[in-house]
Amino acid sequence: MLHVPILRGFAEQLVKTIAFLADREAGLSADPDNVVALDIPIEEVRSAFRHVLEPWTADDDLADALAAEPPLWGAVRTGTNGDRRFGAVRRLHLFESVIEPEDYVRRVIQFLAADSAPIPAPVLRSPLDLPEALGYLDAVWRAQLGSHVLGMTRPAATAKLAFGCTSADEFDSRMSALADLLGHLSIALPAQEEEMANAAGEKSLMRLRRKLSTTLEAQPLARASSAVDALQAAVRIRVAGQHTGVGNEVAGAFERLGVRYPPRDWGVVWEEIRSRCAAAVDTIREELEAAEQEQPR
Repeated sequence: MLHVPILRGFAEQLVKTIAFLADREAGLSADPDNVVALDIPIEEVRSAFRHVLEPWTADDDLADALAAEPPLWGAVRTGTNGDRRFGAVRRLHLFESVIEPEDYVRRVIQFLAADSAPIPAPVLRSPLDLPEALGYLDAVWRAQLGSHVLGMTRPAATAKLAFGCTSADEFDSRMSALADLLGHLSIALPAQEEEMANAAGEKSLMRLRRKLSTTLEAQPLARASSAVDALQAAVRIRVAGQHTGVGNEVAGAFERLGVRYPPRDWGVVWEEIRSRCAAAVDTIREELEAAEQEQPR
């Protein structure tokens, strides 16, 4: 279309529409307790560009044009009322502020190159590994430190960790359950450390890191701290994963977990994240157990 004069305007309008959607997603505000995602009727998108979208005389025309673009595959859905709607696809940050069709083509090529990378095989573990790892850590924590580490956990959240997923919405649900559990860890600190943690506004995982620093020697602490880093990366994916304005940050969180970004298969990505989080929890528990065994009797 770029090289056919009669279609050049059509291409420019399509690119401007995609940029509009990307900017709308970038403007969403993160909410650590709820899934926040773009959900716009196609009619609203068309109305915003009514003065430049002459080629699309109906909502379905625009919906079909958007759905055919690689970065928007799966973004156009049919609502409960039969209307066509545009939803989040988690990778529109690559197309923020795109203006010219040539720039859009370059970004699409980069997007396809990243998306065609081989999908690493997931580490095959039991679906119960993560709940079991958390339960095992709680038992060791209680035996050695005299308190539970699992705080006000919801049974439903724990149960969700054992399920797989097949869509972005289900991935959101699993990551929300994981973030909920990690966000409610109960970490009792000595009085001075408690005061410092409160002054710094530290939440559960930062408090966990602080507690480990008062419990473990340097070498095991380094290994346990790396495990906490992995858990924090998983929470960061949950908090900001839907928001294209923090795409680079989300990509970094995926990288810290050793998971390819952007996701291609939500089920595979969830398996990898769940597996890595279970391994991280196991690492923390192992270092606590080793520290207890090394203490003089």
